[in-house]
Amino acid sequence: MSFDVYATFETQAGVKFAGTCGQDIAPLQVKASSHTKVVSVEYAVEAVLDPTNGQPANKRFHHPFEIMIEHDKNLPLFFRALVTGESFKLIELTFAQVKQVKQTAQGDTATQAGEQIAMKFSMMNAHVKDLAFSTGLSADKHGASSASTSSSRVSYDQQELVRVSFLAQKYLIVRPSDSNAQHLDDWAKGMLTK
Repeated sequence: MSFDVYATFETQAGVKFAGTCGQDIAPLQVKASSHTKVVSVEYAVEAVLDPTNGQPANKRFHHPFEIMIEHDKNLPLFFRALVTGESFKLIELTFAQVKQVKQTAQGDTATQAGEQIAMKFSMMNAHVKDLAFSTGLSADKHGASSASTSSSRVSYDQQELVRVSFLAQKYLIVRPSDSNAQHLDDWAKGMLTK
């Protein structure tokens, strides 16, 4: 199953980061002016075990929430948040499920790509823990790696990527497909972070 991920960022001072996803996606209410396309997401939560009996201790250990985005105009804002300790009022990630929809019109079957929101993941009272830069390789502009007939070299474009790690006080997960089923995890109620 494939997901597209879009993020919005708002600091405690009310500064909203500019969007970089290129175009509006109306069914998802994703706006190019306020959403950033996310390349990858990493996040892990571990259950803490009681050392005496090996049973869950009713506490959770949250690792930093890491996203990878393309190098863009928001990089100085992330860097400022890292060095000043500025916190974010809200960071919201929208996970959109890409699916195929079949439509029949007068006996003909056409296939259209569609997207629906699979999950919204929000972090409240978050701060930047770490910021790292990397250069990735992507296929050429035509969507495929090409080899020249006179040479066995492959033509690549370089892509500048930024990995941003966050820690947050509260994590909220909402699944619209399950009648807006929600789960809230608050560090004040037994959450541990690394």
